[in-house]
Amino acid sequence: MSGKGKEYSFLLPLYFMLLGVIIVLSGALLIMGLKASGENTLDATIYTTLGVAGFFFAFYSIQEARKRMKLLKKKKGRIMTVIKCKKCNHVYEREFKEGDYVYKNAGDCPQCGGNSFIFLIYAFREDKKGIT
Repeated sequence: MSGKGKEYSFLLPLYFMLLGVIIVLSGALLIMGLKASGENTLDATIYTTLGVAGFFFAFYSIQEARKRMKLLKKKKGRIMTVIKCKKCNHVYEREFKEGDYVYKNAGDCPQCGGNSFIFLIYAFREDKKGIT
């Protein structure tokens, strides 16, 4: 799990740097199109069209990235681990810890001291309306 967070923290600045390059190139194409408008109308039209399309693409991508970031912040949920005792069937929950997996030995039972294991791992989200 921790590997993905590092991967995303590297990709996000790269994504925005590429968008910056697209904006700069689009600006250059737009300027070239405006300068060539008197000489060769076909070149001017192509440069201007590519420049405007690049700007639209870059700004659309930025808006979509902002929407996704907002959704990611909203959808934070909790992950719970359910632990069950093999001896007395006592069941209790705790927060998920990295490295947890189903049927992993979870230590001693707090009720009888028997061997307990991870029985279930689930995620849920608490909204204003309730738990989903």
